[in-house]
Amino acid sequence: VQVDTARTMLKRKDIDSLSVTVSVDGVEYVAGVDFEIGYTIGNIRALPEGDMPYGQGESGDISYQYYVINNSPYVNSEEINGHFDGYHITVYNDTLRASQERSQWLSGDLQQHYLAQYGFIGTNDPIPAENQPPTNYNYQVSAYTNQGVKVPADYHLVVYDEVVTMSVNRKMANFRLFNAATGDTSDFVFFDTDKDSMLSSGDYLTPTLVVNRRTRGTWQMKFTAPRDSIVLIDSLDANGTIVKDKEGEPYKIAIDTIYVDKVKPRGGDIFYLAVNKPFSGSDKFTFKAQPPSVDYEKAESENELDKIAVVPNPYVVTVSWEPQHFYSSGRGIRKIDFIHLPPQCTIRVFSMRGHLVDTIEHDSLINDGAESWDLLSKDGMEIAYGVYIFHVETPSGDSSVGKFAVIK
Repeated sequence: VQVDTARTMLKRKDIDSLSVTVSVDGVEYVAGVDFEIGYTIGNIRALPEGDMPYGQGESGDISYQYYVINNSPYVNSEEINGHFDGYHITVYNDTLRASQERSQWLSGDLQQHYLAQYGFIGTNDPIPAENQPPTNYNYQVSAYTNQGVKVPADYHLVVYDEVVTMSVNRKMANFRLFNAATGDTSDFVFFDTDKDSMLSSGDYLTPTLVVNRRTRGTWQMKFTAPRDSIVLIDSLDANGTIVKDKEGEPYKIAIDTIYVDKVKPRGGDIFYLAVNKPFSGSDKFTFKAQPPSVDYEKAESENELDKIAVVPNPYVVTVSWEPQHFYSSGRGIRKIDFIHLPPQCTIRVFSMRGHLVDTIEHDSLINDGAESWDLLSKDGMEIAYGVYIFHVETPSGDSSVGKFAVIK
């Protein structure tokens, strides 16, 4: 960049303030002392009272990171966030609610991990046979119904074989409730329907917190044993005809019961209460992407380069898709597009006599890319009507040749 006390625009805006380094002739200078950055709009100026040299002919090096999308309000699946480097970010901000879909009795690797965390087994020990599979009790999760306070926290309900704690409403219980993020125990109210101090069918509980010196419920978890299935068939009269009711629906009769093995919660079973949470100021999401590349040998063997084409072809003068122009003479903007290009290639346009008309360099991060040409020669002259040859060459030397026409 040019170094001056006047502001010099940078190539990017929304700059990360912690990422900036500035040097002149190998000497690094200090932000706020020797120079200042307009982080939002993307500019820099030297400070007269600083030590950084400035003035006509002075230049320096600046390195920084920037936000390609910054402070976007589009977090409800809008297709408005911009594209960059071949990516398009679509964000959905969830509402604060208990998730029936993600809540579950833990099994497999997750159960093994938390059994070790909560002291049931060693770090590398397998899940005990008595905990495989976990309980099959049904569950229903929701917000606490009596003026509940929704909190953005997940919970683990860890079952033991004996009574281990007491609830806020002074009920003994054979389980503990943990904040899944912090590992801290959480207070709870226990509705022990059969008064046996064990987590049983019909029991429910709610985590609590104190708000203005008052204990308030947050979420609610209710557990029920799986039901047996009754097998029904249509009722038939003596003639074998289906007997129907006044609405025309067949009467059903029970002929059998399919009994379900009810596996009660026992020591080592862990229930995960999942809560869908909106974004907070502490949330940070990162991802890494592999830059696109082309196996040119494979592309050549599969004739991928043969897909390269020109659109429109033929190019017709005064076609409807050309934008309106406001030039005093001439046709204004004219262009064609070379499509299905590899990320890097050189496009050469020749006349039918073999004269080089123009050379276009294509450099992109996107596979199956495109490059526009303004139908001007390398000397800036409008090309004549007729047929032209294009030659596309990749860095590895592979190539594709085609034709296009410009007609009235």
